Amino acid sequence: MNSPIERRVWGPPGTGKTTSLVDAATKAAERFGDDQISICSLTNAAIREATSRSIPIDPENLTTLHARCKRSLDAPAPAESSMAEFLMDYKKYDNDFSIPPTLREHTKDDKNERAMMGGMTYFDQAQIFRQQLIPESEWKDNKVIELNKDWLYWCRGKGIMDFTGWLEAAMEIRSLPRQHIVYVDEAQDHTPLQLAVLRTWNTKHLVLIGDDDQNLYEWSGAIPDRFYTPELPPDRERVLGQSYRVPRAAHSLASNIVSRLIKRRTKEYTPRDFDGSVVKSSYRLKDARDGEPMTELGYNYPDKTQMILTSCSYMLEDIISFLRSVGAPFHNPYRKSNHKWNPIGSKAANNAKGYLL
Repeated sequence: MNSPIERRVWGPPGTGKTTSLVDAATKAAERFGDDQISICSLTNAAIREATSRSIPIDPENLTTLHARCKRSLDAPAPAESSMAEFLMDYKKYDNDFSIPPTLREHTKDDKNERAMMGGMTYFDQAQIFRQQLIPESEWKDNKVIELNKDWLYWCRGKGIMDFTGWLEAAMEIRSLPRQHIVYVDEAQDHTPLQLAVLRTWNTKHLVLIGDDDQNLYEWSGAIPDRFYTPELPPDRERVLGQSYRVPRAAHSLASNIVSRLIKRRTKEYTPRDFDGSVVKSSYRLKDARDGEPMTELGYNYPDKTQMILTSCSYMLEDIISFLRSVGAPFHNPYRKSNHKWNPIGSKAANNAKGYLL
């Protein structure tokens, strides 16, 4: 079975990466059939972005890589969903050092997010080593090795696999269905194991679409330069070099920062025709906790909207409390089910902001 012909598309911020993917996939589906084209990504969010466009592709071919592997193996629910049962059999691992709180307590609240900031568990380390294709003989921590052996032994006894196991099995037996072209969105976020699964897929063409400068998943085992390794002939690589979103000021600052990375692929990338501005604010999370006005953040402009970004959701707690205290409407259109972030709903927030600010 031959390896697929690999191609790469580099898409820096705002260059129309998703639009380019959808256009290419649509043309390919019309030519080769909607069942011969697949679009995969690492996250459901990226898949939702692709499926929000009109693509004439079999819906079952628009999935995350994990979901596609699970289906090809006809596998039951992941072993992680049975963690409570595992901990009943192996009580010595029922602690914050061994298993992540999110798996032990089956919740995704801010308490667990805070706990996860405290360090990586033995389970996390084992998963990363497997995702990075590091042989167990090279693992240094005996506690990580012991937990991994017990976990995999328990999984085999139950006849189930964990998320990483789906990938390992799909690669070993090459269970993914034959395709003509497989497109991979946000390819830079995939781990060495995930990329290996993709590169052993029985497809004629494999198109990796991404940008190593935008890697967000090193914490889960991704290694940015694996996306563009090995080297490809120039005619099999394409750079989307014109941003339609990023203005000159933001582009200049971001380019200066990212150029400091030691290992990266240099790309021609130009901003849109608009100056824009970058304003550095001294406003801190502590200021929100103390009830300081958010004037520096543009809070006093009723005709504009602002986005507030933090690394973790718990960092927004004081800002949310402040916004509530002054009656300012806010919402998170990306987490609509979280009522704490959407107290009055997105539509109502947009309608009300002109009156309350």
